[in-house]
Amino acid sequence: MAAGQRIATVARLREKWQDTFKRWLRNADALMSAGAQYLAAGDLPAALECLERALALPGSDAQVPNLCGMANFRNGDLARADALLPKATKRLPKHPGLRENLAAIRAARNDS
Repeated sequence: MAAGQRIATVARLREKWQDTFKRWLRNADALMSAGAQYLAAGDLPAALECLERALALPGSDAQVPNLCGMANFRNGDLARADALLPKATKRLPKHPGLRENLAAIRAARNDS
């Protein structure tokens, strides 16, 4: 496929799916899922964009501040990560994974 054809095809697909994409950008679960996939793939800017959007939406899952905190942690923003993880642990105080993540962030902050 030539570059011109590819650009035209992408433009048609974007137009066709535009309404669906807009709905996903207002859906915390969809953004959390996309953010988790980007985080797993190591695409921190894309993960942070999705997860920060999800945080701003009402009714987001307790995993959203956890995932967003860990994305910030991996991105080197320890202060933001440390601000987010307590929100997750407050909602799920006995969750061992959340507590481990918070401990890792706080240990990293103490080392820096």
